[in-house]
Amino acid sequence: MSSSSFGLSNLYLKIGASLVMVALAAIAVTSFFLPDRELQAIVRNIGGIALLGGAVVYVIGRFVQAKHARTQA
Repeated sequence: MSSSSFGLSNLYLKIGASLVMVALAAIAVTSFFLPDRELQAIVRNIGGIALLGGAVVYVIGRFVQAKHARTQA
């Protein structure tokens, strides 16, 4: 397994985990470094959407992984 796979087995899990990490980073950056309230609100909204989308894609990946494991058994 390559080091770039994050220990995750399918593309959905990788994309979902990456989106969640990017969203959390965006939210953290807005908490500490953006003094402009309007820009802060925009970046937090984008971060929230990325967090929700990442969570949904990650759950889909878990379903795909479970289905694949079930067909292998």
